[in-house]
Amino acid sequence: MSSQVFQGTPVGLSEMLQVREERAKIQGELLATQPDGALLSVTLNIPGPVKTSPMIQEVFCQVKERLLDVLTTPQPLATLSRNLVTGNEFYALFALSPEVLKGRMMTFETEYPLGRLLDLDVVFLKEGKLTGISRQDLGAAPRKCLLCGQEAKACGRSRRHSVAELQEHITTLIERNQQDG
Repeated sequence: MSSQVFQGTPVGLSEMLQVREERAKIQGELLATQPDGALLSVTLNIPGPVKTSPMIQEVFCQVKERLLDVLTTPQPLATLSRNLVTGNEFYALFALSPEVLKGRMMTFETEYPLGRLLDLDVVFLKEGKLTGISRQDLGAAPRKCLLCGQEAKACGRSRRHSVAELQEHITTLIERNQQDG
């Protein structure tokens, strides 16, 4: 199954940096339509050079559907999806405070079986600048590593785990989710 999950077109660092710039531009444009709103930006944490495949695309669609089922009050003011070789992206703009939206996303991440694979970023405009809200801003602990339970950012920076180890774990999570239905 892991070969199916990570079978796709590899992308390089320059492509990832370019799409990150595009993402910030899109976030700013969406928030400009509702300056008091909060924007949810959803991507998957996919290690290695392959960021999407038919299997990863399927997982992302499931995640998006589940998120929209959970986020019904209030309805999103706008949504946007992008399916790119650098990974899938989903944006939803809400008339909510960033703190409320981030709190809901932290709960979703904890309760949804594939929640740990998600990057559920909440951004808003503060004095005209794009600003993110973190778990720590709400008094929560930093995200834990998928494999060892240490702080995820520390593991990522130190490259404590190989791409193969992370991909194997992600494949297991996806397989388990498909079996549980």
